[in-house]
Amino acid sequence: MPLDLLVVFIAISVLILIHEVGHFFAARFFHIWVEEFGLGLPPRIWGKKIGETVYSINLLPMGGFVKLHGEEQPAHSAEITKPKRAFFKRPWWQRSIILTAGVLMNFIFATAVISYIFTKGVPVPGGVEIKEVVANSPAELAGILPNDQLIKIDNQEVLAVTKVTQLIKERLDKETMLEFLRVIDNTEEKVVVKAVPRKNPPAGEGALGVVLQQKLTIKSYPFYQAPYYGLKTAINMSWVLIQAISGVFWDFISGFRVPKDVAGPIGMYQLYGEARKDGLTAILELTGLISLNLVVVNLFPIPPLDGARLLLVLAERISGKRLRKEWEEKMYQISFIFLITLFILISIQDVRRLLGI
Repeated sequence: MPLDLLVVFIAISVLILIHEVGHFFAARFFHIWVEEFGLGLPPRIWGKKIGETVYSINLLPMGGFVKLHGEEQPAHSAEITKPKRAFFKRPWWQRSIILTAGVLMNFIFATAVISYIFTKGVPVPGGVEIKEVVANSPAELAGILPNDQLIKIDNQEVLAVTKVTQLIKERLDKETMLEFLRVIDNTEEKVVVKAVPRKNPPAGEGALGVVLQQKLTIKSYPFYQAPYYGLKTAINMSWVLIQAISGVFWDFISGFRVPKDVAGPIGMYQLYGEARKDGLTAILELTGLISLNLVVVNLFPIPPLDGARLLLVLAERISGKRLRKEWEEKMYQISFIFLITLFILISIQDVRRLLGI
């Protein structure tokens, strides 16, 4: 158990560090004064000033921050001692780059992890097997047997159950040619049959009257191909996460509830406990997925997330005026209550899942 906690702590700390390093170097690139680079959230445990920046370690471990000169203070504040190097003095596009640099770093990290996993080998659809054949169905009448491996439908190769389902749906009440591999006397032979998928089959039987089973095979990609597939997968997974996390926020706003499959810090601890049993690759895979979660969550327009700060910069660009500080503070207070309440509900669900209730 302590080892699982250590794994979670290290993984989350690495992701936070990667995120904040993105903000840090983007700000330094544009010569903005970085007042403090902190791991964890205040109160401060330790801090050391190196050059013009204080590097600190703080008490609350789940978080981090980069404090930029002039990011929080009004333009006329007495705390602005270096106006030429203040965040608010920079063009909107520079501020936008700085604000998105953190999520960009998390996305790059996730893509690198996924690319590495592709070089080690990932499960891909390797064929469709007939698990069961329903009596008096089109499949049985055509001579299809359990354990036959379906390889073609009307000369179109099929490796995934989803592809089979799609093609059969397009051929309802039409004669369809099905090609199988069948083991006969310890020899694998090709068998071709014709069947007519039913448009209105009995309940639970399906158009052909078979139960399909997806076969998987492990495929490794060479190092020069892995980044392409890693990037493609990261983009696809991000889109799925956008839909899923939007659903979480909507369920919370509309019904004050969270989906059962959503996990918080306690659930994350359980997930890392399971991943640790499967080795380093499984831990990396989970960390890459969480990194993509951080990308998507941080881009939502909810203060104090990066998406809200970016939205304020873009609103300032359009209106030509900076949002009044007191309004900005009220937005942050409301959003803080929103996020804390959501965090509590998710944590309660984690505890109930842990206790099996």
